[in-house]
Amino acid sequence: MPFDPLLFFGEAGNGDLFAFLARIDRPDVVVWNHELDSRTWVAPSLTTYLDWRLSGRIELSCRPARLPPGPGPDQRP
Repeated sequence: MPFDPLLFFGEAGNGDLFAFLARIDRPDVVVWNHELDSRTWVAPSLTTYLDWRLSGRIELSCRPARLPPGPGPDQRP
């Protein structure tokens, strides 16, 4: 996934960055792992990301505490 459509809005404290996939048809949130240069899907929308993050469903390590519904990591085009 290229960086072009990513709007970075937060970081996990370890160098990895959370990004909003800034496309009208896909409001997904992904996390960029700076060490592996990988992008992993974490939530279907910014609202859901904030809800999951504040409830502890997504941990600071950028790994879901519980698997969210939908495609797994790196399975979204």
